[in-house]
Formats: sequence, C-alpha cells, structure tokens
Amino acid sequence: MEREHVEGFSLIELLVVLVVVSILASSGFSLMDVIRRYRFYSDIDAQVGVLLSARNAAANHYVNVSVCPSDDGVACGLRWGKGMLAFEDRNGDAVFDSPERVIGFLVHDAQVGSMKWASFSGRNAVIFDAKGLASASNGTLLVCDQKGHLARKIIVNRGGRVRLKDVSAVDCFR
Repeated sequence: MEREHVEGFSLIELLVVLVVVSILASSGFSLMDVIRRYRFYSDIDAQVGVLLSARNAAANHYVNVSVCPSDDGVACGLRWGKGMLAFEDRNGDAVFDSPERVIGFLVHDAQVGSMKWASFSGRNAVIFDAKGLASASNGTLLVCDQKGHLARKIIVNRGGRVRLKDVSAVDCFR
C-alpha cells in the first residue's frame, strides 16, 4: 500500500522556528528601531537633495537661490524643524516673494525632532549665488531625532559643497 503524501510542518520544524523567534525576540531586536532609523536617515537624504537641487538651479540658471526654513512652502519661517523651501531669489533678500519660482519644498518626517542652523554670517538661510557658491552663508545644520539617539550634521561650505557628518547625539543637548 502506498502512503499518501501529507503536506505540513513536522513537530521538529515547528519547534526550531519557535526557538529562533524567541531568540530574536529576547535579543532586543526591534523592528521599530530599524524603521525609525531608516526614516530619520531618509529625511536627511531628502534635505541634502533639496540643497543640491538649489545649488544646481543657481549654477544652471545663473540666478541666486535661497533655501530657508518653512512650515508651509509659501513663506520663510524661523525654525528649521518643520520643513525647508528652496526658491529662485531674484532680488537676493532671502525672502520668498510672489514672482520668484519655487525650486523645492520639503516637509520633514516626524522622526526629525530638532534642527539647528549655525552659520558665520548669522543668516537663517542658505544662499547660493549665480555660480553655485555659498560664500555668504556657509554653515552647519544639526539634525537630531525625537528621542535624541540619532544625530547628523549637514555641512554647506563656501564653495557650495554639501556633505554629511555623523556626530554624537550628545551634540543635540548642547
């Protein structure tokens, strides 16, 4: 007599899976931490993308381009934590006026807790001149997550180059 092939899991296979799952669960592996970290770094990459787009637009269209903090994409604000607005700054005043064209607007992810801009000029905006240089507004944007565990700096130098630097989360509390 032939045995009928029955599909399913054996008791041994089921026990091995349970052991592996219990080891992962007890080791402190948290999928939520992985997702939080991914969202934080993705938002920073998007911020760098806005800055690079602004620099490219300045050099390609031979016009000043400003990047400023913005809550709504309609006007520049004071705090960098909500979003950023990049626009062609025809009159060079770092204020978004109605005839000026928007290059990009970014609303920050909820994982971004705080952002602090520090520059030598004291301006609250990054201004790329018609050659793509940021000689008048170079500086550093410190980005921290909500819990204060993750931190990264976005640095804009005088030549308009944008780069990232990993920093300690201790910098978020200074």
